[in-house]
Amino acid sequence: VSIDTNGNIKLVTQGNMTSVAWDTSNSNTNYSTSQMRRWLNNEFFPSLANTNSLLATSTWDYTIDTTVDTTKPMASSYVEEKVGLLTMYEYMIAGASDSYLNNGYYWWTMTQNSTYHPYEVMESGSPSVLSPLYDEGIRPAVNLASSVKFDGGTGKLSNPYTIKGDKDDASKNDLLTTRISGEYINFDNTKYRIIGIEEIGGQKLTKVIMADYTKNSNAIAESVTFGVTDD
Repeated sequence: VSIDTNGNIKLVTQGNMTSVAWDTSNSNTNYSTSQMRRWLNNEFFPSLANTNSLLATSTWDYTIDTTVDTTKPMASSYVEEKVGLLTMYEYMIAGASDSYLNNGYYWWTMTQNSTYHPYEVMESGSPSVLSPLYDEGIRPAVNLASSVKFDGGTGKLSNPYTIKGDKDDASKNDLLTTRISGEYINFDNTKYRIIGIEEIGGQKLTKVIMADYTKNSNAIAESVTFGVTDD
């Protein structure tokens, strides 16, 4: 997405990792105290532990924005950590709906308006303001440290760049709890993605989510009817 003054390279996931409410309290909650930030740091980031040394601690700007255009607001609110979200300014300056950042789904940005309602990018690619109670797609962003070295690939979707120090490909009989967020699993003929590793009762568990929306006749289903039992 960008390179900062220290040479760190910002990356964002190509697709949505999961769907999370910005904050279920629906109060004047900014990013620093939001449920969103807790999910990114407590659920998503721990699954990147094996590549933690490749990531830089960076400044994540969650300054209120009332214009949403290519004018960058003067930074007044920010946190220093290794994971975050893109801002509306970053989305707009990249070209908005005409840019590579428009993935055709709904997803949250880090930016809020003056009433603390967060901005989302809609399926059409247009920006919108939404209640923090709603679940929307999450595209976590990280910053690769400037010391990370190129190892291969061409940078195309079919042949992405690889970097030195990245986790090796999985081998047969590897435990799923040793893998990282974003990787795909084929389970019961359905594709899932790893979104985190949890430890419950002393046992490590791999949390996964379906890799795409439910579809009917190759179109995203707006509603799906499930069977009902008396149980």
